[in-house]
Amino acid sequence: MLLLAVSDIHGNLNAVNRIIKAVEKKKIDAVLVAGDITDFGTGDNAIRILNMFKTVSKKVFYVPGNCDYVDTFDAKELDEMNIHGRYAQIGNIIVIGVGGSVETPFSTPFELGEEEFDSLLEKAYRSAKQPKDFILVSHTPPYNTRLDLTARGIHAGSKTIRAFIETYEPKLVICGHIHEAKGIDNLGKSLMVNPGPARKGFYTLIKIEAAQQPEIFLGEA
Repeated sequence: MLLLAVSDIHGNLNAVNRIIKAVEKKKIDAVLVAGDITDFGTGDNAIRILNMFKTVSKKVFYVPGNCDYVDTFDAKELDEMNIHGRYAQIGNIIVIGVGGSVETPFSTPFELGEEEFDSLLEKAYRSAKQPKDFILVSHTPPYNTRLDLTARGIHAGSKTIRAFIETYEPKLVICGHIHEAKGIDNLGKSLMVNPGPARKGFYTLIKIEAAQQPEIFLGEA
């Protein structure tokens, strides 16, 4: 199974078009979007962007980021793709999602407390019947990893998300939020990737099979 993972699009339609062109000849089974679809935009903006990705795969799933006005994400079309506090099944793979970010200095539209992260993650995990092998899509990275380290040397991730990963050991974690922390890391048995900001053309292709370690390709369009 081949997945396209992106994060932090921030409404850049030109970058989305470049990414689509870069992967359009590949057989992509699903697109996973780890938040900040818009740049403080509305649900209408998000629909337009997510529908662009449907040109490479009919299966597109997302979590909203802290820069998305989730109160406007009420269209049925968006709800069907939304895995925030929920799960989706792609073939034999379960995908659990959580959006938003921990508190920031900027008072962005969608920030959550650690207790809210815990409630959302546990709800999604239980709804999916506590899967053994699953993917976690989270806008916020886990705390104290390579993927939450800011340019100022501060770890800005979530301790709750880290604890969830350590406890339930997802096969793969896809996150974003910290643009400069693009890359790959491990936490216990879990392989983790921050694709980098899609608004700059960064994306990730992931080959994943049930009995094998995921293969990750970091791309730039």
